[in-house]
Amino acid sequence: MQHRLYGLRGKKYTAEYVRLFEELQEEIKAEVLRIKNETGKFSAYDLGKICLKFKVPLTAMDAYLNKIFPTDSSDQFKWAIGTWDRMQMNGVKAKDIGVVWD
Repeated sequence: MQHRLYGLRGKKYTAEYVRLFEELQEEIKAEVLRIKNETGKFSAYDLGKICLKFKVPLTAMDAYLNKIFPTDSSDQFKWAIGTWDRMQMNGVKAKDIGVVWD
């Protein structure tokens, strides 16, 4: 299985990235809040699960979550852009949180 942006570059990547965000925004929001409400948290493993569920790469999901749950909102759940980058700097790899594409 590959993610939905696999093999795209340049303008095609950008167009599909934007289209996917518009299509999936509400579903992703509902899934994140469901996980948060059921478990009381949203872990790195949960990030991996939603990437696989929606077939979106981690870098894109990181940006999507920041747009859905910006840090300057009044929502209880916030997502800081670059969370995935910080995880990588701490040695976390995609496969460590269950994200493996063929």
